[in-house]
Amino acid sequence: MSAARKASLDEANTAVKEAREMYRKFSETSFGMVGPRGQFDSLEPLTAVQALNQAQVQLLAATIEYNRSQVRLLTAIGNPSEARLLPSTQP
Repeated sequence: MSAARKASLDEANTAVKEAREMYRKFSETSFGMVGPRGQFDSLEPLTAVQALNQAQVQLLAATIEYNRSQVRLLTAIGNPSEARLLPSTQP
């Protein structure tokens, strides 16, 4: 299960990188520029921003699910995460 979550996390990271690259390309060519008919084309930058936003949301969801699966795995093997998160009170 955790391997599947890791693969999902890797795919989400790749999607964010691709969306950032698309945003970069459109920002270089479209922001503040006019199209072939002398008009500003706001659709391309908007599409890039939406794609980047969607990819980041998917990455966040994949990260949360990966972390949850890790906690479930640690709990299943008898190593609950709460014990690892609490500060040590022993000298």
